[in-house]
Amino acid sequence: NPTVACTLGGTTVASGPAIESWVILRTPVATERTASPEGVRLTVADTGIGISKESQAKLFQPFFTTKTEGVGLGLYVTRNIVEDHGGTIDIESEVGVGTAVHVWLPSGI
Repeated sequence: NPTVACTLGGTTVASGPAIESWVILRTPVATERTASPEGVRLTVADTGIGISKESQAKLFQPFFTTKTEGVGLGLYVTRNIVEDHGGTIDIESEVGVGTAVHVWLPSGI
């Protein structure tokens, strides 16, 4: 999704106090260990077009999409996988500024 958002002029970035940054499929990912609760936080951010408040409210609903292709299951399935492993996922976005997706997973899974 960040790569698609950036086709309109933005870039994907890894930011924050990362203990390690690496690139998956040309998308920078920042990782950070957390102490309380113990785990790791992954952040993927972009400087793309951002997501409207209306769309943000629906992002994790099955079959929601703003794209012409795809079925809208990506974030729905991702959230279920993350939560099944005791983690959380949240999204921060501002139209015209970009989007950050934060995934936290507990240690020892």
